[in-house]
Amino acid sequence: MREEQFFRDLEEALRGEIIDSAISDNLRYYRDYINGEKAKGRSSDEILDELGDARLIARTIVESAASGADSSPNGYDSTPGDIGYTGFGKDKSQDRTAEDEAGYRQETGYGSENPYARRNPDMHYVDFSKWYVKAIFIAVLVLILFLIIALFAGVTSFVFYYFWPLVGIYCIWYIIRHIGR
Repeated sequence: MREEQFFRDLEEALRGEIIDSAISDNLRYYRDYINGEKAKGRSSDEILDELGDARLIARTIVESAASGADSSPNGYDSTPGDIGYTGFGKDKSQDRTAEDEAGYRQETGYGSENPYARRNPDMHYVDFSKWYVKAIFIAVLVLILFLIIALFAGVTSFVFYYFWPLVGIYCIWYIIRHIGR
């Protein structure tokens, strides 16, 4: 009961402060951490006492996100719906398989009713809250704008290179034609 309250408080404190994928990453991280500690024989109360107040943890996560640091505990934007998601600090021997993931979803309630689960696990969502993603996006836009301007300038110079002689020939033809009248 206390553990579920911890997760409700953590999610409530993070809601609206950071993106949904970071919320689910952090919930998954703490759920995995608590389950790992329980597997070592520790009680839930002991683990939760060690972690402290969920609102304080949430405030730390929000502050690190506001400072430009990754708000996900593993620095990768993913959701519990990602197959092979291993969380933070795990070695490769603990990688989840599709069967493990399906079992985890059934145990924890993650599934179709989960608002964080991706409908299409092959789709990647770009997190624009990070400064380097914004910088890359701006650089790509500047590059595209530069290419459009260069293309326009090239076409314009090509047209004017052949256009002015044609205008000159037309003017001479017009003058010759109208002088004789």
